[in-house]
Amino acid sequence: MRLLIVPMAAMAETSGPFSRCRLLAEIAVAAGIDVATCIAEDINYSEINGIKNYCNRLITNRP
Repeated sequence: MRLLIVPMAAMAETSGPFSRCRLLAEIAVAAGIDVATCIAEDINYSEINGIKNYCNRLITNRP
């Protein structure tokens, strides 16, 4: 089974969505599920060991 986790992006520094994503990913990997994420690499992002992230830095429409 494969699982793609896509948490809500937050512009402000917060630990909610990312910490829940990390917990879910670690539990799924421990259960033998192939896990990947699609997380904006913003202020809240940190690498999750052994899990591929398919997103790049947060893109904004600033001039």
